[in-house]
Amino acid sequence: MRKTILVLEDSRKVGFGGGQKGSLEMIQALMPCFNLIITDSVANSRFAQGASQRTGSPVVLLRSFGKIVNGDKASFSIGPLEILLFPLLTLWNLGRLYLLLRSSKLQATNCILYAPSKKTLVLAWTLAKVTGIPLVYHARNFDNRNSIFFKPLEWILRETKLVICVSKAVLQNLQAPQGIHLYNPIRLQNSTKPKSIEGKSPIIVAAFASLLPWKGLEYLIQAHSQLKFPEKVRIWIFGTGPELSKLTQLASPGVELKGFTDQVDSLLRDQIDLICMPSISEEAFGRVPMEGYSFGIPAIVTNIGAQAEITLDGETGVLVPVQNATAIADAVDHFLQNPQLYATMSANALRRAQEFDLNAFERKVREIFQNL
Repeated sequence: MRKTILVLEDSRKVGFGGGQKGSLEMIQALMPCFNLIITDSVANSRFAQGASQRTGSPVVLLRSFGKIVNGDKASFSIGPLEILLFPLLTLWNLGRLYLLLRSSKLQATNCILYAPSKKTLVLAWTLAKVTGIPLVYHARNFDNRNSIFFKPLEWILRETKLVICVSKAVLQNLQAPQGIHLYNPIRLQNSTKPKSIEGKSPIIVAAFASLLPWKGLEYLIQAHSQLKFPEKVRIWIFGTGPELSKLTQLASPGVELKGFTDQVDSLLRDQIDLICMPSISEEAFGRVPMEGYSFGIPAIVTNIGAQAEITLDGETGVLVPVQNATAIADAVDHFLQNPQLYATMSANALRRAQEFDLNAFERKVREIFQNL
């Protein structure tokens, strides 16, 4: 008998980024071996649409409150009203899900709870305490261990059946005793050959990110004016967010803010030469550089968090100090002046991408959940 996995997602506080893309990858991996019930807090979110398309079933709508707060950390802040409403909404959602499990005859022997965010983790943990159903938490953020919210999180994690961390850096950050690390996957591009920038002008340096302060995009923009040959470089920034007005004011003629795009693969394949990830706070993974690697694109990333773990300095890209536009400019200039080095790193990037193969990831995910 196939077990059922109850996926508890919440789109209220996040745009469609790497985290929710990861949830869709988990759904795709689990579908062949498990029945899936998927929840979300926004009926028409990009995640809900993607999940429904994959499973052929609508998501179960839960209630949530909150919005993205302009913090300087990857773990977004929590507003006072959200704290006030959270217990009431959690109780409402708990009752709805409990009745759903009862009507579907789901219990500890035939069901697994899967929470890909801290907010849904609290709900899932409460539901697990009531029903005895095992809980899996998928950790995709760095957490401030000095925060007043970390102690409750640490306590909950001790009672969680399994904690999947998207990088070794996140695993070390959480120090969960039953934690494992499982990198996010990428779909390999079988026909891709190493890239070259020999004789190309301008070259395109791109960033794909939500426009938030901790993404450090202002330093990428400032780097353009510090290049030795600025006329040979264009900087494209893809994404939306509250920093749009500020970044637009900072942008020089060689910098373009392109807005949101869902044509990432075609851009990486046909136009982009370098990926830049100038985050000033630790990233839990490094999805954009990894996707670039699958097309043979080297990366320039800050030397913190999992972005520094994913990018091999001097082999698949360049690590630069945080908040250092000059270092970013120097790295771009170095590639321009050494096209053979670029070609070598492009080949290395393609080999590095093999370690994050989507098919291998899907097999590992199914193995993990079947062993539960």
